Amino acid sequence: MIPFALIVYSDSGGMVLADDAVWLSNTLESSDNRNSSMPPPKHNLAGMANSFRWLIMSSACNLPDRQNLDMVHFLNGTLATFPNGTIIDPTNIDPQACNLTICPTQLYINSTLTVNLAHTTYIPSMAGNTFYVAIFGLVLLAQLGLGIWKKTWGFMVAISSGVLLEIIGYIGRIMLSQNPFPDNPFLMSLVCLTIGPAFLSAGVYLCLARLVVIHGEDLSSFKPRTYTIIFITSDFVALVLQAAGGAIASGATIQSSSQTGINIMIAGLSFQVVSLAFFSTLALHFAYRVRNARKRPENRFREITESLWLRAFQWTLSFATLTIFIRSCFRVAELSGGFHGSLANNQVSFMILEGAMIIMAVLALTACHPGICFSGSWTAATWSVTAKG
Repeated sequence: MIPFALIVYSDSGGMVLADDAVWLSNTLESSDNRNSSMPPPKHNLAGMANSFRWLIMSSACNLPDRQNLDMVHFLNGTLATFPNGTIIDPTNIDPQACNLTICPTQLYINSTLTVNLAHTTYIPSMAGNTFYVAIFGLVLLAQLGLGIWKKTWGFMVAISSGVLLEIIGYIGRIMLSQNPFPDNPFLMSLVCLTIGPAFLSAGVYLCLARLVVIHGEDLSSFKPRTYTIIFITSDFVALVLQAAGGAIASGATIQSSSQTGINIMIAGLSFQVVSLAFFSTLALHFAYRVRNARKRPENRFREITESLWLRAFQWTLSFATLTIFIRSCFRVAELSGGFHGSLANNQVSFMILEGAMIIMAVLALTACHPGICFSGSWTAATWSVTAKG
């Protein structure tokens, strides 16, 4: 039998308090094992013996002194009451003082969900999130090493910043796996995992501008600087909206403010999705023109354009863009249902469509690093931000 955690009220209407949890073992029917200050159970619990425990607690529950309640028990994370009891007021429970020992993740009254005490209805996977932190940590070291070695400074800063934010975000989820109630780990996870891919998108945008220089600016609809200005600016706007929305939603004390924050985050993510879609369209158009262009011996990067490394990098860039796009679409759908929607509380969907998508993107961009695939010409393929056109 799974132990019950009981909050017991005295006959006078006041709760029996204890600064520390007091465990009383054996059966509820055995008077030999009852604390004399506790009222006897008034309900028939016969047959449920041998592994019941009474846990007296009050640190997380700011309950009124007088309630016509005999007992409240937690079983498998569900709060239940006996028929003639008045349930505790959920608004008087402080989730910040909760932990998994003394609080359920959700409160139910008469089998109806009343309030979510935890930030999600599931407990984040310790193993899964630790695994993600380890992978991102290795990718961060590789990106820093390759970036310094090949002097791909802009790409290194963009990708490393995004990966670092992913690490911080998943550390927040590891903290939530131990205690899903506090706001700070949730805020770490929400904001960092939301804005992290915006930095990865910036790295992708920088790569297209270099490819335009390598293949020939005359094949592109825009100059390299134009790509950079348009998409880095759009990325910055999306990043600011997502960060601001996440901060507002996480710090909100009333539902309307929380929804406002969610709406701002959705706007930022939607803006990112539109930017990625527009970027992909222009990139595909450029790829089509490159594919159908005649070979030009005057191209100083001709040897690079014909290398297998560059072809592999172009496929890698397409793959990374696709995975980031899928992830961004998922987050729009997730947040559209709110923090307590079905997608926001589906751990499998999150770990695959958020975590796995971004991991595949950064692994691909690390395995086919532009510093290597450009055969040392990343710096030579630069452009002037102040150039006209």
